[in-house]
Amino acid sequence: MIRAALDDSSAPLFRKMLAARLGYWPPRHVVIVRLSALGDVVHTLPLAATLRRYFPATRLSWVVQGSLAPLLTDNPDLDRVVPVDLRTWKSARGLSRAWAVRDAFRRDRPDLALDAQGLFKSAAVARLTRARVCVGLARQLRREPLSSCLSSLTISPPAAELQIVRPRLAPLTVPCDGEAEAREDTASGASTRYLHGLHSVQRHLALAWGLGAWPPMITYALPRDAAAEAAIDTFLGSLAGAEARVGINVGGAWPTKIWPPAAVARVIEEIVERRLGVPVLVWGPKERPLVDAVLAGVTRAVRRGAAVAPATNLAELIALLRRLDVLISGDTGPLHLAVAAGTPTVGLFGPTAARTSGPFDDSCRTPGRRSRHRTISVDLPCGPCYRRDCDRWICMPAISPELVVAELRAALDRSDTQAI
Repeated sequence: MIRAALDDSSAPLFRKMLAARLGYWPPRHVVIVRLSALGDVVHTLPLAATLRRYFPATRLSWVVQGSLAPLLTDNPDLDRVVPVDLRTWKSARGLSRAWAVRDAFRRDRPDLALDAQGLFKSAAVARLTRARVCVGLARQLRREPLSSCLSSLTISPPAAELQIVRPRLAPLTVPCDGEAEAREDTASGASTRYLHGLHSVQRHLALAWGLGAWPPMITYALPRDAAAEAAIDTFLGSLAGAEARVGINVGGAWPTKIWPPAAVARVIEEIVERRLGVPVLVWGPKERPLVDAVLAGVTRAVRRGAAVAPATNLAELIALLRRLDVLISGDTGPLHLAVAAGTPTVGLFGPTAARTSGPFDDSCRTPGRRSRHRTISVDLPCGPCYRRDCDRWICMPAISPELVVAELRAALDRSDTQAI
């Protein structure tokens, strides 16, 4: 296998090398490999939109975790979605499932496979597509740096070039007096994963930059399911019609991203008592105990003024988020889905950084536009740590309910929205 790493100024050379490998340009078939997680798949949608804009005749496929395949249903930018179950990919059964990717592309061999995830797992899947050239980002831009060895070509675009698309949010930073120590492993892990402070969307779009598809499209094509939308309309029809629908996502993919139920309960009380709207608790699989903990912290009168969303599949969650006036959430999938759906958000960031994984939509490229989104970050010497578990977890509890309510008011008041 011949590998090449290209420096910051070599985008034209990169395309020439690709064309030389293929014997033609543009490519006839490109496959995106972004398997998970929900928010990261959402952040990769602009890559697909950009490739479709610049290569309209190119066949475009996407390999994704099976549970997230509905997110890509009927996507106008894609010709094919290949679902795969790799949650146990290190086992013999998981490896056999991975081999199914090779079978899926046996008669439809791609020219290029773009590893947009930067893991050994995704790089291996890119190889299994039998693409003529596997393209990935340089090791310093990957979550698992050594996985770059599986890419045929790697590229590290100049950060300045990618800054033409950037979120111009100014996160509201909360000073925290809690005791926390900076840890070497924490700081180095964060800087390795987010070199130059690039946003997740920017890092994915770096692959488009290498292919000459620039400037990019910041658009999110989300599916619409008639049955899902009807089910959500039925649920919302039972709520007070004239009041704002304020969604509060109670869960998180990591325990460290979850805002304490007591704080959520306090926000619900404020929303109901101040008549700011109808709080709608949004929750996902295995998160019902969090909902119960929140409801246990409010009075019966307040509980009557709030609502709990039904259990939803992915299509129903998208339909629900589209119909909210604002969503309050930690840094997790529903927050990014709401941004993609055009719903204003109040994002709460503790173990992660808003500048690298916060709201990112079309307004980030339009000077003078006002942002739909508010973000609250916590200033701690140990953060952002990107830890799923923490024995000194003080970041999310440091975000006060009063501050969140103030930001909610700003999000609901379009005349007082944060300028970007």
